[in-house]
Amino acid sequence: MIVKCLNCPKVFNIPDERLPTGKKVIFPCPDCKGTIELDLRPKSAREGALPAEKKQKEHLTGEALKKKILRNVKELPPMPQTVLKAREIMANPKSDFKELAQLFETDQAIATKILKIANSPYYGYSGKVSSIQRASLVLGHKTLGELITIGGTASLLGHRLEGYGLDAGALWKHSLAVAFGARIIANNKEPALSNDAFTSGLIHDAGKLILDQYIKERWELFEEFMADGQQTFLSAEKKILELD
Repeated sequence: MIVKCLNCPKVFNIPDERLPTGKKVIFPCPDCKGTIELDLRPKSAREGALPAEKKQKEHLTGEALKKKILRNVKELPPMPQTVLKAREIMANPKSDFKELAQLFETDQAIATKILKIANSPYYGYSGKVSSIQRASLVLGHKTLGELITIGGTASLLGHRLEGYGLDAGALWKHSLAVAFGARIIANNKEPALSNDAFTSGLIHDAGKLILDQYIKERWELFEEFMADGQQTFLSAEKKILELD
């Protein structure tokens, strides 16, 4: 496609395969730094497109959006009952690990996740932890509790988030990395906060589960706002959702 900058006489020949189909593109001219706009949407889409300001008004923002989010927050999936029951068992000084092992026999999905993480190089028992009872013996009460929390959040944070462009499992893996990183920092700076740092890191992005549908509904506004490459996703959230 032949593209001419309207601010200077420069003409560019851009291969069609490098241009995104069906989108509006804005980029700076390499010579004069002026703005070049290409509308590659079908004619019908261009004619029916509303100005960004008008489209923005069609969606709730700020305080009104916050109230809607709070009304709908109960729709989020709860923590698995197996995890909640496991915490009760571990908090009871009269309980034993056999009771915990029997509980996880009823939920093999979470048990499998726990054992997979327990056998990761991080804990140093690669291939040696074959059961929840074995995990309790080699890892200890505190670490097992941590693994149970991780296994439970996997089902919460493991969904695909279309608004944020995250594949299934991507948010959980990122949150897990942040959790371990936060604990390492806490161990070096303030060991007493190690557990709190780990949990905080694990759920630091949980708000994305709530906001994802609202971002998906407004995705065209996000694309337009960030089209020049100068704006971050965070600044787009603040501008379009009017939430911080």
